[in-house]
Amino acid sequence: MILTKLDTTSGLLRRLIFHIIFPTPQLAKEFKQAIRNKQISKPISPVVKEQVKETIEEMKQVASEMKEIDYSEIERYLNGSMKVSHVEERIYKRIAVGYAFASGTLPDIVMDDTLEAIFRHEQYCRYIIRDDPEKEAIYQVALATKDEPLTKEELETFMFKYYYMNRYRFHRLFHLLTAEGLIHVRNDHVHAVERNWSQNRFLLFPK
Repeated sequence: MILTKLDTTSGLLRRLIFHIIFPTPQLAKEFKQAIRNKQISKPISPVVKEQVKETIEEMKQVASEMKEIDYSEIERYLNGSMKVSHVEERIYKRIAVGYAFASGTLPDIVMDDTLEAIFRHEQYCRYIIRDDPEKEAIYQVALATKDEPLTKEELETFMFKYYYMNRYRFHRLFHLLTAEGLIHVRNDHVHAVERNWSQNRFLLFPK
């Protein structure tokens, strides 16, 4: 599960929508069990295929009847902030259209709590990709195991085995996370601290 490296200087960020998932010990265990039970390779049932086909036909019908989409509510929400460039604003508009399709409100786009949460997640993913996904992976694994904290050695082993992260890289990023106050070692176990997103000056939508 080595993390993909992205060159964000090429304009890639303005073309794609991102959804980052960080494997944790629990997720890795569940995924391994699913493979053993052959759940991963199960064929899609004819009923589900028919439902997807009907949904696509309905979407095509709605799209053919639309003359234009009113983005004013999304534009008001973004509020012309310089934290969202004009090229990335298009990304959020596409997300809004997809959500409106799924929720059945097209041609109207409704800015509700769910769409706002989707926007927040997109902001988070874009921020992490620009910052350091590997550092975030260590933090997320530590955060996911807060009820049964790992030792630093156990965390290092998991990152080595599942993320192919070498020892030098792990210790350098671990030091950065400690300096940022996001993780600390207590009684030989690693504890993660919940972020305060409202203090992040790069995000438009703080929690």
